[in-house]
Amino acid sequence: MHSVVFVFLAQEILAKNPWDPLLAIGVIVVVGLAPLVVTIGNRIQQKRTERLKEQFGTDYDDVLNETGNRRTAEKLLRERLRGQHDRSGH
Repeated sequence: MHSVVFVFLAQEILAKNPWDPLLAIGVIVVVGLAPLVVTIGNRIQQKRTERLKEQFGTDYDDVLNETGNRRTAEKLLRERLRGQHDRSGH
């Protein structure tokens, strides 16, 4: 499916400017890498969430319920960790 989209994009670009195949290749590379970048980003976020859940246990759920937003809750929890880290002298 993706390869069909890539070929179509390349054909469209080359039809408009046949002297610039590097542009077509660049678009194909960028469009091809986008799903990979999104997948990696999602995986990193999942790992952060898992670590915070392990570190805070039921407090994670409590903060999430209080804030109603995972991103906000995790930011608050990371700030707590930084505060503990600063107080311990590291």
